[in-house]
Amino acid sequence: MENDRLIIKNYIFEIVERISRFYIHLDEIKNQFYVNEDNKISDKLIFINSYIDCLVKYFDIIKDIYHRLENAEKPATDYINYLKDIIININQLHKQLGHLPRPSEPLELKRFARIIEKHVINLNKAIKAKSESSTTHFLIYLSEEIGETTYIKDPLLEYKDQTLNKSIKDYNKKVGTNISTLKNKICKNDPFHISIPRIDANNPCRWPTLLHEVAHKIYKKEYFNNRSIEKDFLSTLDSTQETFVNSLSDINIESWLIECWCDLFACLTTGPVFWFSQFSAFIFQEKNNYHKIDEYYPNALFRLTLIQRILVHRFPNIFSNELNSLIRSAGLILNTIDNSGFSKDDNIRQLFLYFRVYFLNYFFNADGKGVQVESPALNSHLLPMIKYTKEINTDTISELIESLQQGYPIPSKAASKSSLIESPAYVQEILLAAWMYRNKEFKDNVFKVIEEGGLSTEKCLQSIVINFRKFDKSILRSIQVSEWFDLLIGKVETIKLDKILSKTDTANPPHGSILLNDYEIIKYIKDDQLKIIPIINIDEQLGSTSFDIRLGTSFQIYLHTKYGIIDFTNPALGTRIHNSKMIDLDFLESITISPGQFILGHSMEYLKLPSDLAGQVEGRSSFARLGLQIHMTASFIDPGFEGVLTFEIYNAGPNPVKLFPGLRIAQLRFLKVISPVIPYNRNLEAKYNGLLSHNDSKQFKDYEIEEIKKELSKI
Repeated sequence: MENDRLIIKNYIFEIVERISRFYIHLDEIKNQFYVNEDNKISDKLIFINSYIDCLVKYFDIIKDIYHRLENAEKPATDYINYLKDIIININQLHKQLGHLPRPSEPLELKRFARIIEKHVINLNKAIKAKSESSTTHFLIYLSEEIGETTYIKDPLLEYKDQTLNKSIKDYNKKVGTNISTLKNKICKNDPFHISIPRIDANNPCRWPTLLHEVAHKIYKKEYFNNRSIEKDFLSTLDSTQETFVNSLSDINIESWLIECWCDLFACLTTGPVFWFSQFSAFIFQEKNNYHKIDEYYPNALFRLTLIQRILVHRFPNIFSNELNSLIRSAGLILNTIDNSGFSKDDNIRQLFLYFRVYFLNYFFNADGKGVQVESPALNSHLLPMIKYTKEINTDTISELIESLQQGYPIPSKAASKSSLIESPAYVQEILLAAWMYRNKEFKDNVFKVIEEGGLSTEKCLQSIVINFRKFDKSILRSIQVSEWFDLLIGKVETIKLDKILSKTDTANPPHGSILLNDYEIIKYIKDDQLKIIPIINIDEQLGSTSFDIRLGTSFQIYLHTKYGIIDFTNPALGTRIHNSKMIDLDFLESITISPGQFILGHSMEYLKLPSDLAGQVEGRSSFARLGLQIHMTASFIDPGFEGVLTFEIYNAGPNPVKLFPGLRIAQLRFLKVISPVIPYNRNLEAKYNGLLSHNDSKQFKDYEIEEIKKELSKI
């Protein structure tokens, strides 16, 4: 019974995440389209709140089930059925979102596609493109569906063929005209299109499933000795085995083989993260038909078990007891809700064994000791990814997970024994660390929120949503920063750093020094008292008494306010100034700041100061000579501060200036102080602590404003 409770709790967590992401999606719609509404009870906001009411009610049921588990009032199967019904109903609610506007597509998806082509698979070679350009060959779109979809050709091809051309032919026949039908000229090297549910667009942990769709694009017969995959598979069986396979009349063997090949191709290119992302996709599949064998698609347990077997063979060093335990724990959920008979049907189990042997021999050396891809046709585009996936090791993953546990964005990994020199963490490593943290510590934290008393259902859900937002931002920032590492790290020379590290503690400056010099800055970082995440090139960033920091990717652009004046007591303003727009820049995009223009930006680096260290941020002199101010009056950083720094950027010069993320735009100085009784990170009234991007003015939250509002309301 205890095992049943654990399975149901894990199932509950998956549904809580789904509800939370639905809530985040609705909140994004509200912020992007309706935040400037004067009337706070407008019909549009009422519509959004109606969706939120539904989610809160479903969450209320989830909470009740969670608390009832301790007393085991009902059989486990009853709770499982309740939860399955909730998933189906949430999917149904998701389909109603067509009534609301669609929030902008996140740049991170474009970045993910680019990183996949750059570091994981060379699609130019895979599809034999004639062009030498680095054109992205798969494009990611958002849909209102529940699952992912691949459009290998024109996404409207079916509509054009079956509807538009039929309409033209009917018109020609009836009227006697000769209007030509629409001919689709599809080049085999044209980009193909992948859609992902809009509700999952900001969830990087779900993105690896897209590699399955990529595999469908590059699949071709020449990978299987220029014959169908089914014939290639049957050629590996003896006559008795072949007769058995052919007797499975309710299964389309070729379709099953193709789906499994695409799964395994994706898991070999992205690593163990693919297992988890596919598991998540199967949990929320739209049909949710676990009760029968599908003719064209192997069921979830069949596919996931095969993926796991291949992963263990490919990444034996990664499959620690912890990772195996997490996979086994998640797999038990599907095993409990799956009534298709994979674990009971002897025929399906026998077919699984044949599939396993075939794909092990297909992808790996016969002796099973190497990781070299056996098929020569695949070498050209699989080998480039091996140098990235083979570097995944438990030490790196542990280091990244520890960073998440401490509430930081995942930093890059240490490139040497010195933690001061870093190298890029690749997307496979980042996402594996994210999944392992999510399925353990993060999940436990969510359960603690559910267990807390005194919170209303909606407040409880909102608290969980905040946790998911921060989790997503940490992972997205890590993927984002990895590109700048690749661009900026180059051949990092550490002449300056080596010279400083060679000194001993006796090289400390005289007692009483207030402004830290280079040695002291290094010592604070090395002793893990001062956190600067990431450090891309320490020799370039470290000065004699300063540390350069870089420009981040998000900006707040201010416009003339329609209210005419900023009045913090004006109820129409709500709790923020509605005269700005936030924009995010993609890799190598820039923003131009005109003379007299003011914008907000943020540091690429995430800082954490100890309680005995204060900071001061200043613009670099090279930018100052262009008339660019990096801060207005807020240059001081309190002891104990944690988060990114907000830059108040103003162009006081005569010329427009183009700014790129990654530029060393400012510098920090550090001052020794006597530790305050309440440092910034322990101040409950602190407004800007722990942020991962810049924030608007929170003057509305000052207690003086609240008191003035109360007094004005009496007049």
